[in-house]
Amino acid sequence: MQQVISDHPDLADVVYDLVLGRAKSLDATVIPLISLALGQLADHQDLPAATVDRIVDMIVDGTVSDGQAGAFLLALRVKGETGDEIFGGAEAMRRATTPVEVRSPEPLVDITSTGGDRLGTFNISTTAAFVAAGAGARVAKSGGRGQHSLSGAADLIQALGARIDLSPADIARCIEQVGFGFMFAPLHHRAVRHLLPLRRSLNTPTLFNLLGPILNPAGVKRQITGVYHPRYLTVLADAMLQLGFEHALVIRGEDGLDEISITGPTSVVELKDGTVGPPFQIHPDMFGLRRGDATTLVGGDAHHNADITRRILCGEAGATRDIVLVNAGAAIYVAGLADSIDEGVERARESIDSGRAWEKLTAFVDFTRAATLASSTDNLSA
Repeated sequence: MQQVISDHPDLADVVYDLVLGRAKSLDATVIPLISLALGQLADHQDLPAATVDRIVDMIVDGTVSDGQAGAFLLALRVKGETGDEIFGGAEAMRRATTPVEVRSPEPLVDITSTGGDRLGTFNISTTAAFVAAGAGARVAKSGGRGQHSLSGAADLIQALGARIDLSPADIARCIEQVGFGFMFAPLHHRAVRHLLPLRRSLNTPTLFNLLGPILNPAGVKRQITGVYHPRYLTVLADAMLQLGFEHALVIRGEDGLDEISITGPTSVVELKDGTVGPPFQIHPDMFGLRRGDATTLVGGDAHHNADITRRILCGEAGATRDIVLVNAGAAIYVAGLADSIDEGVERARESIDSGRAWEKLTAFVDFTRAATLASSTDNLSA
């Protein structure tokens, strides 16, 4: 927090008052709605979804200054975001999202996380997404570049040889024809790109870290979502329920991992059949997997992680395969292709061992290259 205040001296009074739990008159330049909301947050009052919707809308369109936006995001973070507040922010962001309209009789699924665990693992969820696709799930993967790691989902996808700059129509066709597609988040959430310098300077997770994973441009309704802090397990599931998700698992490893872990227990909250269940724990031995050491899961840059992904999809055994199996198994379960995570793990094994996961990766890479080439040819002909 000290660094945040040093970087934004205009936030000092606001932040210190929030930490001390006191409401105080704010600078006259702060617009009335922000001022009112900050006063409520300073008193540890939750905000209605409609209020957060309006404020996030103003942040996105640049109506408020960086100082005002930063004060609001920090105040919300100090108080602790609720499901209603996350839902309100998501509604505003949805309106600013470039959609990908997929025609598919099967439900779409994604494996994603808030990021921020800072454990430096390889790209577990993206690798697991290819395995889930190989098992028959229709995957609409959304992601960006690494913020707290050397390799985000987009970095890995590029290192594997695929293009990430497809048009929404081509991405939709890729999902429909290949069963796997990737949406580079900044191309679909263009309105918030101007906020990146502010978010980096705040150097702490904010509301936007919680919104990104639940705003898939393809309108995914089935999802595995990892969170960086246990307090968000039920809170994020509540927001996802309001957003219309059909089946989701919100997860966090006891080791701090924002994936299903194999080093120990993982806490899970399940959203299913219109309800959010109580938290429960799963363990690797429940799925016939050995407990692994966190050091065996550490990744590197995008090319290093791409090599790990290729080796897993080609059948290499070990802890990296095991953690991919359990995360892919959960996605297969949520997609409706298995009656339990345990059955999903078995289908994930078959996906790798049969070669279908590898085939899915190569088909995806080939499609993106061909689509980009066709687009370039069309532009030259125009």
